[in-house]
Amino acid sequence: MTDTEKLHQLIQALPRDKIAKVLHFAESLQQEQQGIAQRKEPNRLFLFLSLAVILAFAIPIIPYVFNFASQGISPSPDDWASFGDYLGGTANSILSFINLALVAWLSFRVFQLETNFSLEIFKKETEREKTLQSLSVKPICSIYPSDYENRIEVALINKGLGPGKITKLDFLYPSSVGNKLERYNNLIDLMPRRPKGLTFADWHVGIKNVYLPVGDHISLILLEGSTDNPLFTEYRDQVREILKDVRFDFEYSNMFDEVIGGGMFIFPYYGRHTK
Repeated sequence: MTDTEKLHQLIQALPRDKIAKVLHFAESLQQEQQGIAQRKEPNRLFLFLSLAVILAFAIPIIPYVFNFASQGISPSPDDWASFGDYLGGTANSILSFINLALVAWLSFRVFQLETNFSLEIFKKETEREKTLQSLSVKPICSIYPSDYENRIEVALINKGLGPGKITKLDFLYPSSVGNKLERYNNLIDLMPRRPKGLTFADWHVGIKNVYLPVGDHISLILLEGSTDNPLFTEYRDQVREILKDVRFDFEYSNMFDEVIGGGMFIFPYYGRHTK
């Protein structure tokens, strides 16, 4: 997960009023950075104009000096008039070209700024709408353990505002060899061998990438029976012994495939009867 995705996930976990403050702060920070860049723009323009004016007069003067410097400064008004015509005609042509280039550059910059501004507004509105839309359909999925004398269930529930997509659901259980954990895809595969006549009332396999609607639940395992049946009570306690050591590696996303929550969960609650 990238830093941007982590930040987006963190923001989504905040209350709506806090999210508005974070977005306002981000916008003000971006506007401040844009203001610094815009303040640098006139400085570059002034430097360009200064160099253009210097070049406009340096280009005709430098060749003139190299060719006629040996003759000295003329006291004749006619020579000065001719020099003025030469300088004005040459410099005007260069300044006209520079002026045309400057107008073209300014037109391009105005177009570029207007385009960037429009794209920035569109991007902000799109991001804001996406954030609000994500919040309006945010799922809140969790693993719900249930343990009664006549009923044991492990279920996935969604108490959010929108459907949740189960992107990861693995079950880790201590290996019989060594201290490592073995990973299983289905919780039913960890259950002990059932005595004849006993069966699970419900179970599900292949939960990955399954959508969980709002208010709905999926039973990973559901064991029901009578406490008057010794086979059931013995098997129920065996199931409890296993469930207390199972680690649930769980992750879910919203309908936009944005990871919302999850983690590694363990429920020692199932082992309370053996303590």
